[in-house]
Formats: sequence, structure tokens, C-alpha cells
Amino acid sequence: LTRSAERRLSRMRNRFQELTLGFQSLNPDTTLNRGYAILADEKGAILRSVSQLKQAERVQATMKDGEAWLKSE
Repeated sequence: LTRSAERRLSRMRNRFQELTLGFQSLNPDTTLNRGYAILADEKGAILRSVSQLKQAERVQATMKDGEAWLKSE
């Protein structure tokens, strides 16, 4: 009975670690720490494609250490 409980607890710990790693990969900070930026339009909508940009549009770039406003050409 004790071994069975220990094995079950071990499986539960492993599953918890897997879920934790999965959630960490979804965290935007993880993406920013890898050197990427997240771009948003002036309304705050995330830009997922170049086709969403308009000429001379201001966009906000969020990076790991802060934010900057940029203007598209």
C-alpha cells in the first residue's frame, strides 16, 4: 500500500512539473526573454502579421526591458 501511494505521488509530481513547464512556455515574458518583441497597434491589439500594419502607423513594441513606440514605413 505504501509503495503504491509513493508511486502515485511520484507520478503526480511528474505531471505537475510537466504542466508547470507548459504554462511557462505560454508566458509572454518567456518569449520576450528570448529576444522577441510583441507589437501592438494604438488601440492595444496585438499585431500578428505585417498585413495588419498601415503606412505611417504608430505601433508599440514591448521588449523584455520596456516599451517603445515605433512608426511603420
